[in-house]
Amino acid sequence: MKAYDAARLLGMPAADEYGGILGKVIGFTTDVFGNVKSIVVAGTAGEAEEYSMEMIEVKGEGVTVLSYFSVEFRRLERVYWAAHKRFSALIKLKEAGEVRAEIAEKVYEQFLSSYEKLKSKAEALAERLETRLQELESAIERLEEIKLHVKIQMEAGDLTAEQGGAALKELNAVYDRLGAEKEILSRYLEKVKEMLSGEEAPSVVRVSF
Repeated sequence: MKAYDAARLLGMPAADEYGGILGKVIGFTTDVFGNVKSIVVAGTAGEAEEYSMEMIEVKGEGVTVLSYFSVEFRRLERVYWAAHKRFSALIKLKEAGEVRAEIAEKVYEQFLSSYEKLKSKAEALAERLETRLQELESAIERLEEIKLHVKIQMEAGDLTAEQGGAALKELNAVYDRLGAEKEILSRYLEKVKEMLSGEEAPSVVRVSF
């Protein structure tokens, strides 16, 4: 995105991908060629946060800031499928007799070495996703307990219907946001595991040249 395109983002509301309000866009940075490198968002508490353009999606009249998990997953998925296409192309060429077996084996080993590094990154991402999902599960469970306490306080007369309703509305908003994050990250974890153990993984099915 160029600076003249990014100018229209100024003043737009910014939210995270789970529905949480972050603030509004107040500026952006560029490189010497005018390519936008990041946007700056003024938070609801008056703070300013900078986000790289890799984390930004413009949807209608608003800006969505992706999580680091989303950015990392998309990058991994893109590189993984690019690698898979090359493995498939190599095998196809070898089976068609367009390359000597020993040359194909040599290139295959080079590809496999690079893939193993990619696999390590996928395993690390899966581990971080599992940790975050455990944190989310604990947070969601705790919110359910707090919501129950509010309802008990309403029934006991400690809170009026208006006070309790307002509290539950805020709690439900947080609950929904955490639920949305859990759903997205669970989907990422499932796909990463498929990359690591599915039939499409090049290291699972060893090709004999």
